[in-house]
Amino acid sequence: MLSDKLIRKFIPSAAKLSYNPLFRALGDALSQIPSLFYREFRGLPPNHLRVRVGVGNKLLFNQAYHLQAGAGFWLSWLSSGYVKANSDILEIGCGCGRIAHHLRGDWFAGSYVGIDIDREALQWSASHFPSPKFNFLPSTHVSATYASHPVDKGAPIALPQDWEKDFIYSTSLYTHLLEDELANYTRESFRVLREDGTMYMTFFCLDGVELGKRWTFSHKVGGAYVENIKYPEAAVAYTREYMEKLCYSVGFKHVSIIEDRGQSSLICRK
Repeated sequence: MLSDKLIRKFIPSAAKLSYNPLFRALGDALSQIPSLFYREFRGLPPNHLRVRVGVGNKLLFNQAYHLQAGAGFWLSWLSSGYVKANSDILEIGCGCGRIAHHLRGDWFAGSYVGIDIDREALQWSASHFPSPKFNFLPSTHVSATYASHPVDKGAPIALPQDWEKDFIYSTSLYTHLLEDELANYTRESFRVLREDGTMYMTFFCLDGVELGKRWTFSHKVGGAYVENIKYPEAAVAYTREYMEKLCYSVGFKHVSIIEDRGQSSLICRK
């Protein structure tokens, strides 16, 4: 859409916009209005945190999008057998709990850990999800795009040595990782998975994504294809061959990719 192209031209990274004080104050205030009429929207993260984790260019009044984005994942994962009601779950790049929101019900009897580089989002999540079932921890990785001030590249992510998880997932994390970080996250995820555990990640698969409209991925950085050379981590794509080779190389015994014109699904079994 023309509106999408204009938004991406002037705002290449919505994550960056979410740190702007004016946008933050105005957006958070205006987005309170629907909560006056819809009970389901109350108690959700503030607008600037919702924008930071992705709202499909809906920079205001995106509560319905925020809720809908997570529900479909759990229905698919449960029906596919990737996860069970008593699974020990790790979400990498949990943000403000958009996906974890749907685990609040009594049906979930397992454990959930969410990690992220965003301390503000973690603080909000820790104060709005019940412990000890839910736990939110900071990541050691630093992203130039998802930071409120200029940063140098931090240490690789290192998950605790004693962790054992049945299901590890991320939605729109691999879309922001360059080669070194991508390999690091994949190795660490494999290491902490139990035998027969599943890793599920969404990513931009260059073989399937619809190019020429919202995305072009016309710049190449190593094995990665990026949308914006100034903010390379804002949107990153990889070929199917590259991703399959990486996942098999770290030890996964089964790798499948479900291509999509938007984000594709990477499913790996240990």
